[in-house]
Amino acid sequence: MADPQDPLIQLALTSFSQSFRTGAEGEMLHRPNRPVCFLPTSLSCEAGEWVWATNAYATVYDTPITGELLDAAPVVVRDNLEAQIVLPPNMKMILADQLFWPEWHVNFVKQFVKFIAIYRRWVEAEYEESEDPVDYSATMKVLENWRQTCDALVVCPNFSSSWEAPAFFPVYDMYCYGACLEYFEDQKELFAFKKDSWDAYLREALAIIGEWQHMFDNLMSPKFVAFPKCLWYHRYFYQKVKEDPGRWHRFFDGTIFNERGTISLPRLTNDGTVVGLLN
Repeated sequence: MADPQDPLIQLALTSFSQSFRTGAEGEMLHRPNRPVCFLPTSLSCEAGEWVWATNAYATVYDTPITGELLDAAPVVVRDNLEAQIVLPPNMKMILADQLFWPEWHVNFVKQFVKFIAIYRRWVEAEYEESEDPVDYSATMKVLENWRQTCDALVVCPNFSSSWEAPAFFPVYDMYCYGACLEYFEDQKELFAFKKDSWDAYLREALAIIGEWQHMFDNLMSPKFVAFPKCLWYHRYFYQKVKEDPGRWHRFFDGTIFNERGTISLPRLTNDGTVVGLLN
């Protein structure tokens, strides 16, 4: 018989519409043997510091380099902009003493240099300081926080060979939001008779993305912590690009979340026994 006071049960009962963000508040779903996870279950707070147990955060390689980002890349090469990058303290130390550090730390630093040069050029071209100084200043602040986030991550006690540079939020968010809208537009075309349901799911998805964005703005960025993957972007990728919806469903096996990232409400019998989770 399940204990109604069990933290997992209490969490599930609090609200049917809570998002996957809730998992970031503790280690209740922590599974270090599942690094490819779309819930922030490998993120915990230890001695006041937020720490990733595995490389389950969003990375620079989770989204493609297209459009203006692709235009920025050759400019970086042509003008040798990587040479202008000033490394933050930890990465500067690693590069200076690279013979004493594992190869993956050095590779992370080189990856960081490449991407920050591209992102800086992209921000300059996209926001044009003279035309929109407020947006430009705000985005440059996010870029500086990303720089500090990378510097903190590379000396994380769990850092290992497969860890990559974390995603830059303005770029990642752009792809996530676009993928979410495209996914539901496609669903409404394919299953027009369920239009009202798709509209409701879209509202739910945008609410979840809003929570995820709120988490980034108020927790991740100011504390220099790599942010969790956006569930809706990766759902779109597995269902539409990879055409493997079954694998997407399996990511949530054994968790209290359904495949839309919301906590599934368990059904309790009169004696308090949990008889299942509703999807």
